[in-house]
Amino acid sequence: MLCVSLTLKASLLQGWLGEIQCQTVLAWQAVFSGWSVNVGDIRYPGHPQQKGANGLLVLNATEAAAHRAMSAQLFVAGSVLGWFGSSVGWENSLGLSDEDTAYTRLLASTKVKQSKYLVYGRLWRQPERAAPPEMMDLHDYGYMEHNWNQSCPTPKVLAECWLADDGTFAVVATNHAETELVLNVTVDISEAGATTPRLVRLEKTMPPRSVEVIPVI
Repeated sequence: MLCVSLTLKASLLQGWLGEIQCQTVLAWQAVFSGWSVNVGDIRYPGHPQQKGANGLLVLNATEAAAHRAMSAQLFVAGSVLGWFGSSVGWENSLGLSDEDTAYTRLLASTKVKQSKYLVYGRLWRQPERAAPPEMMDLHDYGYMEHNWNQSCPTPKVLAECWLADDGTFAVVATNHAETELVLNVTVDISEAGATTPRLVRLEKTMPPRSVEVIPVI
């Protein structure tokens, strides 16, 4: 119970800072190393009102970009892909484009295939970028603050380094944008407490709405 309680508080802290401070707190993976329960995001990618011919809600371009970005943030952090609170069941009535539906399925299926990192692994040191990444204004809608005008600068290519129980490392990256972009990062996979870094540089061209799990050797 204590583990679940602390994890829930960490999840709420991440959402709160994400809404108010435009910050990301990846607390539970670092502390619990997979032995935790996550309950999704408390931000909203939009408040769609228009319905399509199939009766499902339609996202405009800004809301669709926010949906992809928030899903990507959850994915690279090993979090649950989805939302909770009064948004339970919200996505069941959401009409994503075919491309965005395929991207959401890609994130979910990759998490299953790479579960030794994204479910049972531990987040490692954050990759350092060789150059400032291309950014977008992530327009999210606060569950707590209800700040409809808040936008947070967010990289279009997101990446985190993960350590599996078998001692292997991988950089988990995704390009949630609609254009091809390049991932160019350096990761330090030296042991915890080591005085000498063990740096590995990775460069990868990523198509739009794509995912890469790159072994770090």
